[in-house]
Amino acid sequence: MDTPFNHRTSARTPELPAGYRFRPIAPPLADYMNLRRICNLTPISATQGTNAIAEPTEVVVAMGRIIGDGGWYFHISDMAVSPEHQKKGLGGAVLGALMQRLEDVVEPGYIVCLFADPPGRHLYAKWGFRESDPASVGMMQWVGGKGEKKGEGWWPPKKADM
Repeated sequence: MDTPFNHRTSARTPELPAGYRFRPIAPPLADYMNLRRICNLTPISATQGTNAIAEPTEVVVAMGRIIGDGGWYFHISDMAVSPEHQKKGLGGAVLGALMQRLEDVVEPGYIVCLFADPPGRHLYAKWGFRESDPASVGMMQWVGGKGEKKGEGWWPPKKADM
């Protein structure tokens, strides 16, 4: 299967549609929080989102980020495209830019993981991502909030809890 990303070849980042520009910086906090909200990502507090602050320069309509140890383990997070800008190739362009960044700076022999909500599964599969079970299954624990003790409750937290 030909995938847009393969360690044995160069990553291919899709072209952005006319009128869009890729900015490899974190979005302003307000845009970050709004994009998470309108794309139905897990709600977070403004305090939890403060690492995404950047000086506002333009309207942010898509985002994604890489979290990792800098060596061999990386996680794609916060992939979102504003609903009115979906179906234009922006999700693939953002994912392509993230994967290209990894290919440019990380020595081959690393792993890239993500949690795939139903709307994004087709995109991730096109890029070569596969479900990891039965070899490995992702596990998580919600670490409380608003009076909960560690390990209480379950994921995702209710919007009222944030």
